[in-house]
Amino acid sequence: MTSYNKLKQIFHEVALSSDIAGILHWDMSTMMPKNSRENRAEQLSYLSKIRHQLISSPNVGKLIDNAKEEKLDNENSSNLMEMEREYIMSSSLPSDLVEKLSNASAKCEGIWEEARKKSDFKIVEPHLEELVKLSKEESLILSDKLHCSPYEALINKFEPQSKEKDIKNIFEKLELFLVPLIDEIIEKQSEEKLISISNLMTAEQQKEVGLHLMNAIGFDFSRGRLDISQHPFCGGAYQDIRITTRYNESDPFSSLEGIMHE
Repeated sequence: MTSYNKLKQIFHEVALSSDIAGILHWDMSTMMPKNSRENRAEQLSYLSKIRHQLISSPNVGKLIDNAKEEKLDNENSSNLMEMEREYIMSSSLPSDLVEKLSNASAKCEGIWEEARKKSDFKIVEPHLEELVKLSKEESLILSDKLHCSPYEALINKFEPQSKEKDIKNIFEKLELFLVPLIDEIIEKQSEEKLISISNLMTAEQQKEVGLHLMNAIGFDFSRGRLDISQHPFCGGAYQDIRITTRYNESDPFSSLEGIMHE
């Protein structure tokens, strides 16, 4: 078996561990019993550790070096580049930090949900502080490895090869366009009559419209589903896409926006 094919086998296992974590996270955010969060955070931390160990193994680094010498087509060469990026990012971080980040994130999300219901965000402050502290620790390690700023290092987790200056440039152009436009919109709307919603849409009606829209754009319900969560997200696993939204009878369009965005 070639080094590249051995890498594909390892990264298939990595993908499976991510899929399992995705379903567990979906369950945690939709229907998991409240007092199960401590155990779920531990489960997700364990999966993060397994994923990290699989990718960051020195053997993976050797296989990547060997695979670079093999004749690969453009698609597989691109895949190898992504494998190497994942390896560099993962092998830079200690396993205990990866576990702590996963655990803190799962717990913080649960406290945030409670804080949102009570409109008391003081209760989430210490948990958020811990998560930010760990994220800063991660950013410093990655920035040293990638030879960039801590912020840019974290950006590259989600947007590979992105630079701060490029993002800054995008937002500066948006600012020049959007800020003057706001005044134009306000002026135009001041002359228009507000159309009020006389008949409120129930959560069930909003769901029906949402399902209709999902069908219209081709969402495959044999490989996915729609559920409710405190904050809309798209998660799940390969061939099992879990989309969520939230319903508000006084603002029925928010649920549709959430569905279409996800």
